[in-house]
Amino acid sequence: MTVILAVSALSAWSVNYCQTSAFGYGKSATGGGTATPTLVDSYSALKSALGNSNKVIIITKSIAFSTQIECSKSNLTILGMPGVILSNSNKDEGVFKFKGKNIIIRNIAFKGPGATSNQGGDLLCFEGKDASTAWVD
Repeated sequence: MTVILAVSALSAWSVNYCQTSAFGYGKSATGGGTATPTLVDSYSALKSALGNSNKVIIITKSIAFSTQIECSKSNLTILGMPGVILSNSNKDEGVFKFKGKNIIIRNIAFKGPGATSNQGGDLLCFEGKDASTAWVD
């Protein structure tokens, strides 16, 4: 009986990691919608996908690089497969800087100096007046 109560209590406090829609401030984000996803597994493939007409990008493995990725695209979804980490080794820059709107970023861990040092760049940044309607999960 004690085990059942403990499991019930834990499930009541658990977080739903499989949200099917945005909530809170980003609740109106739709990202790239149901567009056919583009799979990427390298820095160059990610930069290329962000630079063309792709609306849904799935990162299939962790990627390390040394310069911040900047993107001014709107209506974009970026998803990571389980365990994906984007890491920037440059101490003065973060990982992503977005200037677009309606962005969804899910299931990606960011790693860089900004995570552990107040002298490092922000790992994820939304900049400018168009940087609105974002869901980061």
